[in-house]
Amino acid sequence: MDETFEILTWKVLGLHKKPISIINTNDYWDNFVKLIDNMVSEGFAQEKDRNYFSVFNNITDGVDYIKNTTLLSF
Repeated sequence: MDETFEILTWKVLGLHKKPISIINTNDYWDNFVKLIDNMVSEGFAQEKDRNYFSVFNNITDGVDYIKNTTLLSF
């Protein structure tokens, strides 16, 4: 979790513009997404912060998103 939040923090701070994809295999990341959504609803994070990552149920959709996003800049 530490590394996940670190990468999200770097994106919020503008240290990178790379897309962040979470592959939610077998609903593993459901509680993470709920945590972020709860942080937004409780005012600990802004609504725009939820848009810093995308969640996909399979690897194909996640990889396609990364390949096709206009945010990709290395």
